[in-house]
Amino acid sequence: MRRFILLLLVTVCLASCLKDDGNYTYTPVQPVKTMGIADAYRVFLQTSLTIPVTLTTAIDEADLTFNWMMEGDTLCRTKDFNYTFSNEATAAHVLVFEAKNNKTNVRYTTSTKLTIVSPFQTGWAFLTESNHQAGLSFLSYEGEGELYKDVYKTINGEALGTGAVVVKQIYDFDVNRIAILCKAGNSVDLDGTTLARIKYYQTEFKAPGFEPLAINAEQFANDRFLFLISGGKIYSKNVGYNSVDDANYEFPLDGDNKGYELAGNYTKGPLYDYYLVYDQLNKRYLRFARASFSTVVSPLPLAQTSTPAFDPNNVAGESVWMGQSSSAKALSVIKTPSGKYVLHVLNSEFVNGLEKWTAQAAYEFPDGVVTANSCFAAHATNPYLLIGTGRSLKALNLDALSQGAVAVNAISTYDAEITAISYAYSNAKSVNELALGLNTGDAEFPGSLLIINSSLTANGAVIRRVDKVGGVIKSMLRKIQ
Repeated sequence: MRRFILLLLVTVCLASCLKDDGNYTYTPVQPVKTMGIADAYRVFLQTSLTIPVTLTTAIDEADLTFNWMMEGDTLCRTKDFNYTFSNEATAAHVLVFEAKNNKTNVRYTTSTKLTIVSPFQTGWAFLTESNHQAGLSFLSYEGEGELYKDVYKTINGEALGTGAVVVKQIYDFDVNRIAILCKAGNSVDLDGTTLARIKYYQTEFKAPGFEPLAINAEQFANDRFLFLISGGKIYSKNVGYNSVDDANYEFPLDGDNKGYELAGNYTKGPLYDYYLVYDQLNKRYLRFARASFSTVVSPLPLAQTSTPAFDPNNVAGESVWMGQSSSAKALSVIKTPSGKYVLHVLNSEFVNGLEKWTAQAAYEFPDGVVTANSCFAAHATNPYLLIGTGRSLKALNLDALSQGAVAVNAISTYDAEITAISYAYSNAKSVNELALGLNTGDAEFPGSLLIINSSLTANGAVIRRVDKVGGVIKSMLRKIQ
């Protein structure tokens, strides 16, 4: 035992005499203090965010490289953040600033909360036309209410087609889309949040050379069907229960033995599923239900109470416009072969368990009230048809058609030609806006928007005016989400 203790003492003494040649001189990590980055930011799509950054450090800034990242994707590589958000997800994100010391590979990071918001959730979309070229502009009701001119081209890097037809909203619980239809070229389906193109309508169809003239944009019900009119035929699509894209368009719906050739107008009847269209080949009204591919386009099953004033299965003329009154009656404006403009009023109801249409009235407009350039919109809460002809806005009392010319009421006269009328109404969303599109004749941006008092007794008083929204307004919608 004594020998073991002696050996241990010798070993310890020898170990203490060994020379330690290790280098214990450490270079401290130089701190980098970042200033100028707030705790949180909120930014709209299609707008730029700039964050000036100040660094306090002993490191030569020439030895630093910078990187701004969101979900791992680099947005910019400069010390100051400067980036325009376009198609990024509208949600809460984490934005990370990184400064890297190139000599030591040490990285210094600072993070902030970033919420991206769509300016296109609510507001007015305008389908305009200039030299036959269609364009889309948007007046946002979000934030500062910015006007986004020619926003489709800005976001998608291409032009729309030629010959603007209509812009409409398609929405449901999980669907938020904007449809733009042109006579030729690009007719598109857009994401309603970003306005990024999802698809071209022409490529969705089995038929070659498809050029849509009309699309239904009613709020989808549980059946979730969609239809378009092209080349006089109705194309239908079951969009499924999960997405507007999970089924293909079908061949045109069948007709009776006469065939059919539809104008680019339609309207819903008071019964949820039935639509009224005009067959310009056989000069008659047809109806179809959107809830079944097996439903053919067929003549109207008429109730015996139909007025003798006109026969819906024998109508001569051209379809000018179709819509639905505040009492859910179908309205149709026809230009007769003699050049007169006539309003037809039809109603649909169940009779003994079967759907029947009733032809209720035929009203001939007094000369000059309606012309080839007139535009129409049914009043949302009163039985009136609004008519824009030239600079004049008039209203036809649908409950007083038997009074002839007296049924037409002058509302107001404006300083430029009326090119479009849109009545946006949603009781659930507290929206009640009546808008006019004007052509001011401005060389570059002739389109103007007027929001007017929707009360007929207010004589068309202007609530808000926005000039130079783009080309001449051909169609517009109040986006409600």
